[in-house]
Amino acid sequence: MTMPDSLSVNGNKNAFKNALAWSMTYPGIPIVYYGDEQGYAGGNDPYNREILWPNLGKTDSDMYTFVTKIVNYRKELQLWNQDYVERYALDNFYCFTRGMGMMCFTNDTNNIHINVTYHPYKNGDVLCNIFYDTDCVTVTSQGMPIYLDNGEVKLYKLKGSQEEIDFE
Repeated sequence: MTMPDSLSVNGNKNAFKNALAWSMTYPGIPIVYYGDEQGYAGGNDPYNREILWPNLGKTDSDMYTFVTKIVNYRKELQLWNQDYVERYALDNFYCFTRGMGMMCFTNDTNNIHINVTYHPYKNGDVLCNIFYDTDCVTVTSQGMPIYLDNGEVKLYKLKGSQEEIDFE
C-alpha cells in the first residue's frame, strides 16, 4: 500500500514547505520524497507516482529553488555538526537553533508575530531569512522579532552586526 503525498492531502503549499524545511533542518537524515523538489502533489494510487523525468532539468520552479536554498543552508552552516536547541514552542509556532542558524515554523495559516528572547545572538546582530535576502531582523534587548505570514517558514542565518552592516 502506498501513501498519498502531503500536498495531495491538504493542498497547502506553505504547510508542505514547513514540513519539508523541518525534515531538512532537524537532527537526523533529511527525507525528501520523490517529486517533492518539483512540488508534485501525488495522490492515491496510481497518481502517487507522477513521472519525474520530464522535469529533471527544471531548476527554476518554486519548490526546486526552495529545496536548493535549504540544502545550501545545511552545507554552509554544517547543521549536522551543530547542537539542536529548542528556543520557543507554542501550539502554532516552533523555533529552534542549530549553531548560529535559527529555524522558525508554524502549522497555522494566520499571521504570527513572536518575540524570541532565548537565542544565541548578541544585541545588534542581524539575521536574514534565506528565502528572501531583504527579510532581515536585528536582535535587541527585547529579543528577536519573528513574523510568519500566511503559514510561511523562515530559516535565518547571521549576516553580521548592525555596526558592521552600517559601515559597509
